[in-house]
Amino acid sequence: MSSVVPEGWHYSEIQTLVKDYKGSIVDGPFGSNLKTSDYVETGVPVLQGKNVTNDRFMWSDVRYITKDKAKELSRSSVRVGDILMVKIGSVGYSAIVDNLNNFDFAIIPANLLKIDIDESKAVTNYVHHYMTSPEGKTRIVDAASSTAQPALSLGTMKKFRLPIPPLPEQKKIASILTSVDEVIENTQKQINKLQDLKNATMNELLTKGIGNTEFKDSELGRIPKSWKEVSLGKLIDKLIDFRGRTPKKLGLDWGGGKIKALSANNVKMGRVDFEKECYLASNELYEKWMTKGDSRKDDVLFTMEAPLGNVCLVPDNNRYILSQRVILFRVNKLILPSYIHHTLASQYFQNTLVKHSTGTTATGIQQKNLVKLKLLVPSSIEEQQKIASIITSVDKKIEYIQKKLSQTQSLKKSLMQDLLTGKVRVTVN
Repeated sequence: MSSVVPEGWHYSEIQTLVKDYKGSIVDGPFGSNLKTSDYVETGVPVLQGKNVTNDRFMWSDVRYITKDKAKELSRSSVRVGDILMVKIGSVGYSAIVDNLNNFDFAIIPANLLKIDIDESKAVTNYVHHYMTSPEGKTRIVDAASSTAQPALSLGTMKKFRLPIPPLPEQKKIASILTSVDEVIENTQKQINKLQDLKNATMNELLTKGIGNTEFKDSELGRIPKSWKEVSLGKLIDKLIDFRGRTPKKLGLDWGGGKIKALSANNVKMGRVDFEKECYLASNELYEKWMTKGDSRKDDVLFTMEAPLGNVCLVPDNNRYILSQRVILFRVNKLILPSYIHHTLASQYFQNTLVKHSTGTTATGIQQKNLVKLKLLVPSSIEEQQKIASIITSVDKKIEYIQKKLSQTQSLKKSLMQDLLTGKVRVTVN
């Protein structure tokens, strides 16, 4: 953090920006003062760390205590407009309380702290934008104790210093960043609606098809009469796995070549994420490793564990080497790659996958069990094509809006860097 600020700005500790009363910056009660046995069905709400999610306040999973207990813990009360901050565990996350579901106040537990800014000294939105900026969040995390469970002390946050412009400039900066936040939120809502539409569309088309009028009973429920239940293994022409071990464990080296190794970290639902770091393999390792054949465009990539069940298609004809927890298979003429891709991502198949998985911390499935799982397959390739095209068109809309979201999020980061440091000054009328 640079100690130099623009002319007219200064650094202030948070404790100098809060309102003039004893509990204006305070944490929750000591653990023994708020026990599980204190919670009741109705009463005064007690918030939790999960109510601060991605720097937004969420009213969910709220607990309650009696009015008498709340009076006893009144020091740790929070009201609409306060900044709520996680001080134990997910350190660095904070939110402005914007809704207490018509309650006058709530109580915070030991893992939270609240900050009540004096608006004559600083703008709450400005302070919160700084705390959630890359610079602010990094500084907060760095100020936490480096134990197994990171923790911020109340004293540390009281003395936390941040750059403070004149009030009119704070208001303008906060207004600009809040406007960008609103665009981000509305864009995310569009994505959520499209995702709901996609899920409903997949559930309808992948179980009932298009224009079918006759149905029959099956292990997977009522399906079109012309459809078949086919095990995954009978739809595969060629399957390539990652041998269960890394080259290093086999006494081999990646080789530092140019061939990307795709691991479960790279295989997302519906796409290969090349932004995640890939090992780079040599031609020599590729020849030793991929003895069952090369990958091709539209081959299916599938994660066997951690996470289980992510599926996407190989995007091009480049050579790829498979790394941990991933298999690749090429389908036969009974099914289209695009159709099986959507089917493996569908809710009915993912539910089936979970039922046949093993493990607790990291669930997975053995290859011999995976290939036995059944899929619903239209006999007509034309119907498969129509179904896949409809779902893919929704995917493309989602992808387009996700790119817009990513661009807006990048814009916000740039604006934070420029505006919250005074690198770019705003004009105040």
